[in-house]
Amino acid sequence: MKRSLLLSLLAVASACTSTPRVADPPVAPRPVASPPVPSDPSPGEALRLVLEEGLGQARPEVVAALLGETYTEHDPGLPDGPAGILGHVAGLATHPPGARSSLRVLRTLDDPPYVAAHSEESLPGGERAARFDVFRLREGKLVEHWSARMLERDPPDEAAGRRGLLEGPVEVRDREQSVENRLRIQRFVDEVLIERREVVAHFVSDELIQHDPRLDDGPAAWARDLDLGPLVHTRLERVIGEGDLVLTQCHGTLEGTAVVIYDLFRLEAGLVVEHWNVWEAVPGQPAHENGML
Repeated sequence: MKRSLLLSLLAVASACTSTPRVADPPVAPRPVASPPVPSDPSPGEALRLVLEEGLGQARPEVVAALLGETYTEHDPGLPDGPAGILGHVAGLATHPPGARSSLRVLRTLDDPPYVAAHSEESLPGGERAARFDVFRLREGKLVEHWSARMLERDPPDEAAGRRGLLEGPVEVRDREQSVENRLRIQRFVDEVLIERREVVAHFVSDELIQHDPRLDDGPAAWARDLDLGPLVHTRLERVIGEGDLVLTQCHGTLEGTAVVIYDLFRLEAGLVVEHWNVWEAVPGQPAHENGML
């Protein structure tokens, strides 16, 4: 009896004087590693990487891996040279994802030495913009960049007959027609949009799908707009095409204000069957002296 009581007291004393076990600290979750940048991406892959991941996800290392030693910038809001775009992306990385724009590339055109993208830009306030980017490549690296974007004032509404700035087919077709389609659009822009000495109907299908928010479908609305002319093409700068898609960059004016105009055409059997565009005003005080085109 005394032995049992003594053992019980010893057990209680041991429990009271033993060091309590400290719980292991919580293990912090490992950060998710960003995917590595491919060492030799195709021009289209490089385009998507620099736009969607470099700019859209604010990853300076992606942009740095794809830039050439020299880099000429035509975006009027960015300083010239590699340091300009890298500094811009580094600045984006200081903002949380919800406070910066994201990019989704919809269409790409590979026409060496150029590669172009037609993208959806989702802005922090919930607005959407249509955006064109053109890069010139040398030895697989991006060495020159042009861009323009335009806000979508009214969202697409099929019931109201309102088409969006970006909807439509995204895949390139009829690659064997690339040269013919480029030449066809060069003639259309020069002879119809700029010089006004040919008629729209000679180049445009009766079934034209129009994404210009000012115009109805079909060639007649386009022809009327050329006669009234608030948006005027004055000089063709560049034609980039792959298959059934052809992009042009033009100087122009909108009600007397200098603008750059990007037009994207989809062709079937030599006729324009779909048209997307954006225009952007030329600012008075750009970040460089390279011009927008």
